[in-house]
Amino acid sequence: MTIIDYERSYAKAYVLVLAIIMVCPLAWAHKDKEGTVKVTVFGAAGDGPSVAAVVPNAVVIFHWNYTGEPMCWNDGHCKKTKKPHKKVLQIKAVEGSFSVALSPGVWDVFAYRDLFVPTCTQVFVEAGKTTTVELRFPGLAPHSQE
Repeated sequence: MTIIDYERSYAKAYVLVLAIIMVCPLAWAHKDKEGTVKVTVFGAAGDGPSVAAVVPNAVVIFHWNYTGEPMCWNDGHCKKTKKPHKKVLQIKAVEGSFSVALSPGVWDVFAYRDLFVPTCTQVFVEAGKTTTVELRFPGLAPHSQE
């Protein structure tokens, strides 16, 4: 290997390291654009002082909510805000608890499971932060016995 070949390979390595240094912060910045929501689904506590148990296999649906979006009164010439890639996300909480990364903003969170009355709430997701949500089924669903 001559000195010129050595300098060329050194220059290529330098360019590669420089490119990696420039790209890594972009990947980290994208990670900060999302927030984390930790969800736990509980059953009805009943009439007494008993503690509600975690309910496995509940279905949890996240739906993007346009609350807080600016109103547009001038025939659609308003500044458009960026919406999340997925506006609806459905997850089965197999263990009764899970975490999910979502775009910042307001999300409607619905949960349902056989035998329980469905429940819902709203959650505000902030970029780079974790929000904890405890969904509680208000009671057992009425059913008919024939």
